[in-house]
Amino acid sequence: MDICTSLNKIKTFKKSILTIGVFDGLHLGHMKIIEKTSKLALSKNLPSVLITFHPHPKKILTKNNNLNLLIEQDDKLKILANNCIDYVLIIPFSLQFSNILPENFLNNYIIKYFNPKEIIIGYDHRFGYKQKGDLKFLEEKSTIYNFTVHSINAYKRNDKVVSSTKIRK
Repeated sequence: MDICTSLNKIKTFKKSILTIGVFDGLHLGHMKIIEKTSKLALSKNLPSVLITFHPHPKKILTKNNNLNLLIEQDDKLKILANNCIDYVLIIPFSLQFSNILPENFLNNYIIKYFNPKEIIIGYDHRFGYKQKGDLKFLEEKSTIYNFTVHSINAYKRNDKVVSSTKIRK
């Protein structure tokens, strides 16, 4: 697995299968997203790419600097390596970065460097300024940029949605 922690050193791919998210717990819901990403990549003989953020965006965007992480960064990377993810981009998250419009993030990062043929996201994934990038946004852009979007439904256990927030509680 290749890991990039600098926006200045992003590797460029001709095509890829991509997922994006904080993946702050790598719980069963996250693992469904990662599994779909790696299986699609293997079936299409394309590299699997996972984009994530550090520090956790909530630590920057809210006054919750005491947010308990469910998993440390090094442990997260070990798990990702064991789940057939080929490339991880860890974006240094800052207030300045949080102001990037979804359209600009899509164009200047996702399309420019990764040219995804498929993008896999969680059912509640949002990105970009004021979290305006979502499933609907990606679906609208998919015809322009020639990619397919897959949204993974909430994972439930005992009829309860598994989420990092609920695990923390």
